[in-house]
Amino acid sequence: MAKPFTPLLINTFSFIAFQFFAMTSTQTRLHAQSQKAALEKAHIELLMMQNMLSEKTKSSERLRISRDLHDSIGQKLTAISLNLEYAKHKPPESLLNFINGLKEDVNDALKDVRRVVSEFRTKESIDITTYIQKLAEKIEVLKFEAKDNIVLNNPALTEQVIFCLQEGISNALRHGKADTIMLSACEKDKNYFHINLADNGQFKLNTSTDEIGGNGLIGMKERLKPYDGKVALLANTTGGAILQLTLNTRYQKACI
Repeated sequence: MAKPFTPLLINTFSFIAFQFFAMTSTQTRLHAQSQKAALEKAHIELLMMQNMLSEKTKSSERLRISRDLHDSIGQKLTAISLNLEYAKHKPPESLLNFINGLKEDVNDALKDVRRVVSEFRTKESIDITTYIQKLAEKIEVLKFEAKDNIVLNNPALTEQVIFCLQEGISNALRHGKADTIMLSACEKDKNYFHINLADNGQFKLNTSTDEIGGNGLIGMKERLKPYDGKVALLANTTGGAILQLTLNTRYQKACI
């Protein structure tokens, strides 16, 4: 005949069941946290890609402008050149009207040149601050502040700097749990200047791997290395971290 369960056995089974439940709950919670972090990262990366596609659209617009330059101004200059050649054979008394008409053609061509130059000036230089501002506006939990409008004279470097700043924002949100970001620029000396991305999150630097939140600075350093640029992660005196990009002043177009 089987012996009845003793209170000790009952307590043992209860303890095992509780431990199994606790372990399962912990695994479920960790999995949920992992999925949430992955979704947040994917969301930020999608916003980054959306902004980059916007810049690609601007590149297509520049191509359109160059075609306009060829089609409109090129044709007008060709017509002016042909008319000047034809004028050699016109009688002197008819040249006045011809010259007046030619002057109008030249003025029209000049207007087209000025229009194209104006469009190139406004679209060729990307304002990094405005770009990051547009990204931040799409992240509901983030408050963005800027002290300076940062413009570089090298489009390729500008793109690399934007990638670094976007990665910095992603790390600040996901690992530092920041909700406020400030972008600023300052001169280090006559040869170098800093672009600083400061946050109010939790600063956790792994000094053995030079990483924050599992995402390293190595990629950022590699992006800026061809331009004599440097990357550092510093503790913010008011809490949080500062991602500091150091660039040569020869690339600095404006920091207003």
